[in-house]
Amino acid sequence: MTEVTTQFALLFQGRTDAWGAVEGRSVKEPITAALIADHLYGEGSVGVYPLLDNGTVRWGCIDLDEGYDLIAIAINLQKALRALDLSSWVERTKGKGFHIWTFYDDWLPAPLVVNAQRVACDLVGYRPKEGGARQAGGDRPGPPDPLPADAGGVRGEGHGHSELSGGRRGGCRPVQAAPAPRGGTDRSAER
Repeated sequence: MTEVTTQFALLFQGRTDAWGAVEGRSVKEPITAALIADHLYGEGSVGVYPLLDNGTVRWGCIDLDEGYDLIAIAINLQKALRALDLSSWVERTKGKGFHIWTFYDDWLPAPLVVNAQRVACDLVGYRPKEGGARQAGGDRPGPPDPLPADAGGVRGEGHGHSELSGGRRGGCRPVQAAPAPRGGTDRSAER
């Protein structure tokens, strides 16, 4: 596994026994280094189910797809999260909006993550069309969140997604990520 693949796998930890495919189906197979590498090189797509059976997550995402002046909303949400003492990263999605990602050092209860996102949205007056209640309540894993594709010009396939994530799904290109190796690279170690 390359350093980039390893870092993405560590950053987007979640369930390892299943993953989501681009067409929205759940694949009941383990997530492998090869699947992650293929996703990062644009040769496939992997959606991570971030919510574990014990109701915890390591990351969350606020998705902005609808509304006027989304970049201003994204920046204000990032400021609101900072006021809540949460670091966040803004990225442009493949579509028409932005994702605001939060990552945590420890596994946190999903309702805590979703509630922090809701408070940030309330602070800036943004009303998501969907919330994270399904994940927060959950006896079901909910829809997957895919690993973002690499920022070095390589993109994975997009996924449908909701607006608050304590483990919701989405598809995107990161604003900050290590560049992927270019063509001609031997990827056999990643498989």
